[in-house]
Amino acid sequence: MYSFHRPHVEQLVEFISSSSDMRVIAIIGPRQVGKTIIAMQGLDQLIKSGFTCKYISFDDPHTNPSDWSKDTNIVDVLTVNQLANPQTLVSIWESARKASLESPKGHVLFLDEVQLIPEWSNYLKGL
Repeated sequence: MYSFHRPHVEQLVEFISSSSDMRVIAIIGPRQVGKTIIAMQGLDQLIKSGFTCKYISFDDPHTNPSDWSKDTNIVDVLTVNQLANPQTLVSIWESARKASLESPKGHVLFLDEVQLIPEWSNYLKGL
């Protein structure tokens, strides 16, 4: 799937796997340095180790899920109207919380470019 394996992936997977505590992890850095690739490679490894995962991109409603994963149940593509609606974030979070209760190892939710949702930090703080 990827021609280059990002070295930060192991650290991300180890951190997520090391505890059952709920947490928010931010992958930050300048544009075009591979943050999304790190997330996607981490998602692949976590799924192989038994986690359920969901990847949601807020920056490109036209992304083809097959570009990232063979399993279209793992990747959600949002419409432009959903991208502008903070309630979308609430629905995604509630769905992920339910999935985490149903999974023995927990559920990992990847939110790519979440800052594009208006007032996203207030919503996540409340959730």
